[in-house]
Amino acid sequence: MEEYSVKTLIIGGGVVSNKHIRSEFEKKAAAYSDFELLLPDKELRTDNALMIGLAGYMKWLEKTWHDRDISAKGNLSF
Repeated sequence: MEEYSVKTLIIGGGVVSNKHIRSEFEKKAAAYSDFELLLPDKELRTDNALMIGLAGYMKWLEKTWHDRDISAKGNLSF
């Protein structure tokens, strides 16, 4: 902030959901009267871990699909 004379900082993604990280940035920003810290609302503090996991799973399925037996086996009895 000091080195580049930054006046506004926007922090996004899942990392800003971390209370300690957010608190440290808020403390640092409060020390400067002409500095603005912008943080998204809680609903918008997301990361893409689920998307990455799902993409990896879909890729895994694509590579192993030929090894899968997906035929129906009706063996349920009462």
